[in-house]
Amino acid sequence: MNNNQNNNHIPMQEYPFDYERYINEQLRQIDDLDERRFAKEILLKGLGSIIRQTEQKYMDLEKRIYEEIEIPDSQYSVVSTVIERRHYDPTNETLFPVDMLDLQEETQREQLSDKKLRYVRTVFVRGNNRLCRSLEETGKIYGSIMVGVEKQRAEFVIRPAQRYRNKVEQLYQMFLDNYISWKTVNTAYLDKFYDLYMAVDEAEKVHLENDNFMEEIEFERGEYAGAVLSGMIPLWNIEEMKFESTNFMIPCIDGIYYEHEFRIEEEKQKDGYLIQKNGDILEIRHENGRIMLKSPRETFSDWVSVRLVQGEMVRSLDYKAPFLSNREKDTFLKRLTNQSGVRLMTKSDLFRRVLELDVEEYIELVDCAVLDGCEREIIEPKMNWFAGEELFPRKGRSILLLSFREKEQGYYLNDSMAEFVVSRMQMEMNEYRCAGELRT
Repeated sequence: MNNNQNNNHIPMQEYPFDYERYINEQLRQIDDLDERRFAKEILLKGLGSIIRQTEQKYMDLEKRIYEEIEIPDSQYSVVSTVIERRHYDPTNETLFPVDMLDLQEETQREQLSDKKLRYVRTVFVRGNNRLCRSLEETGKIYGSIMVGVEKQRAEFVIRPAQRYRNKVEQLYQMFLDNYISWKTVNTAYLDKFYDLYMAVDEAEKVHLENDNFMEEIEFERGEYAGAVLSGMIPLWNIEEMKFESTNFMIPCIDGIYYEHEFRIEEEKQKDGYLIQKNGDILEIRHENGRIMLKSPRETFSDWVSVRLVQGEMVRSLDYKAPFLSNREKDTFLKRLTNQSGVRLMTKSDLFRRVLELDVEEYIELVDCAVLDGCEREIIEPKMNWFAGEELFPRKGRSILLLSFREKEQGYYLNDSMAEFVVSRMQMEMNEYRCAGELRT
């Protein structure tokens, strides 16, 4: 059975037996040409026809079984990218700002400033995790800013852009409230955003509050030169929407409670929907084409829902950065494993699970080993920081070390991709302390 682009499933027979070649090879052993011709007529046209029909029946059976097995939670994949803010396309209905505040500069400056520090800019560090850690440990970065037509040297305080991490944490809580299984979100881009601040007295010296302050910020030469980019914002495939009771049909009365129906449009039912729980929502129940909300309130307003857009993301003009996702490849073995609920704790199964993740353009799993301890620097699972510590601390467990090979040596996202894989495996394998390393 040959794999082709029209079939999404993986053939059960990985190395098909070429019966035509085998028959022709055996026919060569017949010296008499008339007998060889007669045998070829019977074997290739007669037996060959039976073999082809049998193979086709097995392929049809495999496809039918494959399509009958559904992947749970397949409507809730998260995709992200980064763009220059000036290139944001509001007509793109597949990608939205992680934080809408990024589109409101003045409001953003007011909300992120305090009595000691004035918010200046958010920057994206196009560097590996080592460079990001170096910036965090230093806590400061030097450069120059344009005030009117004059360039002035400035010292900036740099801090991780916590608001993006808060958005991921809120999303995790919504998954829990909606009883949807959580799949580790690839936060490689979000973890590389930092907020720049200036001390209040320094900001007053350069008249930071005035309209003369310009966008241009130049950072001093060094390892950060060219890696710290200003004017960037992250996007993802999650649209946040507010709704009210007038959006619904007549609520169903159940004693002293009301059941409100959140109906999903037919053309959008391929997307995933979540309702943000609040004090007035007692129960969230997902049904076919709708979400039922139980509440003591008959009317309400400003409740929040989010839509996770699925399918192919639209790449608007100048959306150049790669799309990162937590999607899994759709394979027969994956569907079968999900249906049975049995996970094989074998090396080959671990490799299969890693291969299903959307990281193949960056890294490749080449080896794994169980260690009692590890002295060298390793990649820790940090993308599920909000999930909390398990019942038994990870420090006392054996280390499952995943070794990766970089597809493009030194690419700035490679170690983040390894961190994503390790974080994902840690959520599924609590008996080990998962870690990773990049091999040269």
